[in-house]
Amino acid sequence: MCATTMNAQVIDIEEDTAPFCAPIGKGLSYNSSEKEIKALLSGHVSFDCIQEGLRVHFGEFTELEARTIEGKMQPGLSFNLVFEGQAIFSLADKYYQIGSDSADVEYSLFAVSKVENFKRLLRPGMKIKKLNIFVEKKWFETRSQTDKQKQQIDTLFSQHAVVHACKAPKQMLDIASNLMQVSAQSSLGGQMLTEAYVLQILSMLIEQNSLKVLSDSSLGQQVSQLIWEESKGSTLTLQEIADHIGVSISTLQRRFKQQVGTTVIEFCRSERLEKARYALVSDHLTIGEVAYLSGYQHVSNFISAFTKQYDISPGQYVKEQG
Repeated sequence: MCATTMNAQVIDIEEDTAPFCAPIGKGLSYNSSEKEIKALLSGHVSFDCIQEGLRVHFGEFTELEARTIEGKMQPGLSFNLVFEGQAIFSLADKYYQIGSDSADVEYSLFAVSKVENFKRLLRPGMKIKKLNIFVEKKWFETRSQTDKQKQQIDTLFSQHAVVHACKAPKQMLDIASNLMQVSAQSSLGGQMLTEAYVLQILSMLIEQNSLKVLSDSSLGQQVSQLIWEESKGSTLTLQEIADHIGVSISTLQRRFKQQVGTTVIEFCRSERLEKARYALVSDHLTIGEVAYLSGYQHVSNFISAFTKQYDISPGQYVKEQG
């Protein structure tokens, strides 16, 4: 389970798709019947109610038409795991795209504490493989008995319509794969296994508190902390930074540029130089030692980078700091 989550990518989009609206089903994520949705897709799609207030939707399909499925989402928690493709949806009139263009698998998680507008945009030719678990808020409430459990529910629903995205850990992927395999079984044993796997995923999400407020720790702050905590003489790779935060490299680069305004590589280079400037004075190290500790193989390259960033050479900087 990833230690941190981030708001999912918000995108701007012009709706040129034909609206599609059907009577709402109680607690369902979509404002459309199963039959009506399947007519717009080619492949396998299933909608299962495994308990009152607990529903599972699995699909491996190709979207056939440019359509917008509109609806009203009931108060609840929505978990979406996208194995293949990119899915676009709108929640509270903001558009999001989930799904990674790399080998990593992403999931999104959000809670709505009141009835909220929801749309799903279909794009012709888009191949999607996804798993959705929707849990009504009252499902949690009927199972909470202690004050601690009630507090957990309050925490889950404290952020209304805030979409979080994260790279799915291996344990979650294994459980989800098992869930999709047994969901096709109509036997009592298959239904019980389906329920067990769904509850396992929900347990992981709740215990890890995936909806914890992270506004006090921006993406830039997270990466900055990683750089300042690097071991002497070693530098984190882009993959290692992405793994630590819990996203794919492509997702990290895209969201970092949006949030911070520069690339991850450029930001890390700047932070390491700032770390080096501090070490030159506070640790009383030589320029060569600081260059090595900052990940530079050649002192001349370090001097050039330092001078370019601060308009002063490392040697002159040390003299001025006296």
